[in-house]
Amino acid sequence: VTWTGNYKQPPAIGLPLAVLALAILAWEAEAISPLAASVLMAFVGAGIGTFFPVSMTAVQNAVDPADMGAVTGALGFSRSLGGAVAVAAASALLLSLIAAWVPGAGHIEGLQDLVRQPLDEAERVAIAQAFGVLFAALAGVLLLCLAVFSRVAGRELRSGAVDAAGEGAE
Repeated sequence: VTWTGNYKQPPAIGLPLAVLALAILAWEAEAISPLAASVLMAFVGAGIGTFFPVSMTAVQNAVDPADMGAVTGALGFSRSLGGAVAVAAASALLLSLIAAWVPGAGHIEGLQDLVRQPLDEAERVAIAQAFGVLFAALAGVLLLCLAVFSRVAGRELRSGAVDAAGEGAE
């Protein structure tokens, strides 16, 4: 970003990469090997990882220097809240699908309960399908994020130090 001054380019590459990896995970959920799933999850992490620092740069670059602290705090709070809501929603989706698709799994309260009981092949396939639905939903959310971020105005990066009054430092 500092070399090119274009902070929109890394997410424009990384988010589609993450969407593609999630789509492969969703499509191949029943048959994918642990190694292949790990590699694809690394691509998901790398793709999403391009977005977070750039979103902070975009937000800070768009506001007056006097508002920088408030905006940075608001973005940090939004990320924390969004992360908590996303984990709760993903867990609810996954556990409800498993409860519906795996006979006798209606009593589970979390994924750790599944680990503690033996599963036959049909139950493993149903759980893999539930993860496939989750990965597809996450790919859809990332596509929405990409669409929203593509609408962010590309501004030239500020350069130089700014003092507390918002004036350029000498």
